[in-house]
Amino acid sequence: MADNTNNTTSRDTLKRFFRNGRKPDETHFAAIFDSFLHKDDSLPISRIDGLAATLAALRPLTPEEVLLLVDSRLDSRVGTFADFLSAYSPS
Repeated sequence: MADNTNNTTSRDTLKRFFRNGRKPDETHFAAIFDSFLHKDDSLPISRIDGLAATLAALRPLTPEEVLLLVDSRLDSRVGTFADFLSAYSPS
């Protein structure tokens, strides 16, 4: 995956390349592509605004919360997660 973090051109500079009467050349077009992320580029986690604070605010789930979460996603034919465990646990 390409990393374009060092090849960026400011938006104002890019706009100047295409002002009326200007004739952008190959390097100007390349500057546009090198200044923005492409869908195949990797995005370092450190470049996502607010992600570190969001992750720091998360807390682990309690065992009870895990059971409730799993129960809410089980098919009604299965019953609760506790029912499932008791049916398949060794006696």
